[in-house]
Amino acid sequence: LLKAVTPVLRAAAQRGLARAGQPVDQSEDIVQEVLLAVHLKRHTWDVNAPFAPWLFAIARNKLIDWLRRRGRRVFVNIDDFADSLPGDPAPEIPAASEVAVQLQSLPARQREVLQSIAVDSSSIKETAAKFAMSEGAVRVALHRGLASLTTKLTDQLIRTLAADNSHPARPVSLVLALALLAAMPVSLAMLFAGLGVRPDVMTAMHNPFFDLKFAVTLALAISAVGVALHLSRPEASLRGWAWLLLIPAGLLVGGIASEMMLPQNLPMMTRLIGSNSRVCLTAVPLMSMPLLAAALIGLRHGAPTRPAVSGAIAGLLSAGLAATLYASHCTDDSPLFVATWYTIATALVAAIGAAIGARVLRF
Repeated sequence: LLKAVTPVLRAAAQRGLARAGQPVDQSEDIVQEVLLAVHLKRHTWDVNAPFAPWLFAIARNKLIDWLRRRGRRVFVNIDDFADSLPGDPAPEIPAASEVAVQLQSLPARQREVLQSIAVDSSSIKETAAKFAMSEGAVRVALHRGLASLTTKLTDQLIRTLAADNSHPARPVSLVLALALLAAMPVSLAMLFAGLGVRPDVMTAMHNPFFDLKFAVTLALAISAVGVALHLSRPEASLRGWAWLLLIPAGLLVGGIASEMMLPQNLPMMTRLIGSNSRVCLTAVPLMSMPLLAAALIGLRHGAPTRPAVSGAIAGLLSAGLAATLYASHCTDDSPLFVATWYTIATALVAAIGAAIGARVLRF
């Protein structure tokens, strides 16, 4: 499969580079990054879905990442500075023996030019004089040798990846569940150490608005889990899934409408502000942090191509679980209070998740 898709990926990378005004001879680097990602994230492909959208989503993501890494750089033809500017030191290549083997398989002239410039650090002018060639011929031999060498190394990479297929990766859902289970005791310990459960919890359970708090927060957490797992695949988008996040909002609207229809002893502003607003804005984000870290670890096992959005969904997930824990302490049961302060706390955690996810969820 990797062998079959490589020419297609190479052509797509060259077209993308050409449209971006970048040299197309850099396409091989992008192809190798795509092949590695396809191998490492193969468990994110839904076998019941078409393969091409999944593959090209990864390819598009890698091309964008490559261009972003060079967004502040201006491409200058290196031939204009070959005799005056020293090159950067070559990075260490772990499989040096394989490079040497592939180098020996090149035509003699290309191999000699490559060794003269890359190994002996000779300039193009010195290499031309050494082999009685024109400088233009040296550049042609250098370009062709590098192109041939990278193609051969790509073939070797494909063979290595194909051989390294004995350990199938765990599903993202399993990793996410295990990570959240590991983090939940930490958030529980924070609840009991700093706040505790409200003393009248048994009596409060007969209040439908107390129960509504748990329905809203759990609906948010469950909806966010579904959306997060969907976004862990590279071809996925929010289209058709964002409505799940409206379920907790709908429950809150229904609760507020029900409360408005009932006689109340306290004014609306008193019910909205409550007596625990500051505690809510502090406790929910703090208890969310272990869960957010766990959610990001789980989603990192996937291949989200919109890392900031996936990070925000991870924030909603963790805030929903943390708010469920906090609801057992909170004595403000009014849906107006929940709609105001729980929402602000959740938005804060979602913003933190988006900021962190934009960095840690890239693959």
